[in-house]
Amino acid sequence: MSNISPETLFHFTGSLDNLVNILRNGFYPKFCLEQCKSIHNETFLNAYPMVCFCDIPLSQIMKHMDTYGYYGIGMAKNWAETRKLNPILYQKANSYLADDIKTILKKFGEESVKRNENEEVPESSFAMLDVTRYIKPYEGELFKSSNLKNEKKRFYDEREWRYVPNIQIYVTHHLSESEFKDIKKLENANREMEKVKLDFEPDDIKYIILKEKSEISGMIKSIREIKGTKYPINVVEELYSKIITCQQIKEDF
Repeated sequence: MSNISPETLFHFTGSLDNLVNILRNGFYPKFCLEQCKSIHNETFLNAYPMVCFCDIPLSQIMKHMDTYGYYGIGMAKNWAETRKLNPILYQKANSYLADDIKTILKKFGEESVKRNENEEVPESSFAMLDVTRYIKPYEGELFKSSNLKNEKKRFYDEREWRYVPNIQIYVTHHLSESEFKDIKKLENANREMEKVKLDFEPDDIKYIILKEKSEISGMIKSIREIKGTKYPINVVEELYSKIITCQQIKEDF
């Protein structure tokens, strides 16, 4: 019987160029717009830096790819664990947990207001901000780009794991909706994330997913160019064997 939860985490993107850049540079966190709730139950949008992965077997991955793109990379789950990634917390509206989170955030906000301007921010405040960036609605609107085209989605189906860089080692903690829509501010904030990228070794890669069979030869050439000067030829050639296509996933998984 196949596992409900595989030993691979998948990251998908909308273009072959993006996938090649990941193989060349690692994963750069990008600011993503998400729906949030205030302590007064008002809905607002904030963007946080992150790299997202799904914990879904290949046999069930096609719907996810339809949303996020047909180019992907599957990473060993033990790699994710050593990099301290974690599954996110899904919050159902009007649940006991949602009430508890609202109470905690209210207390956090009150303490922030009371703090003197020159007073050092306590470690617990940074930790609380970090935790909030791992909370996501059970379902809601998916914002796919800065033009705010959105669709209704049950996020719980994604079984998301997330990398969010430590809040104390970079300047921009989040972007408001208006800042996110400002192309220049968004570009500058994303550029700042290059110093907190996620690295990996060839052995950490389990799958390289392409949309079309015709793209395989080009990907082999890119892998040879990117990894050929840094790793032995047997390591580079093993990466070729990890290439699969969307058609193979449809037919064989």
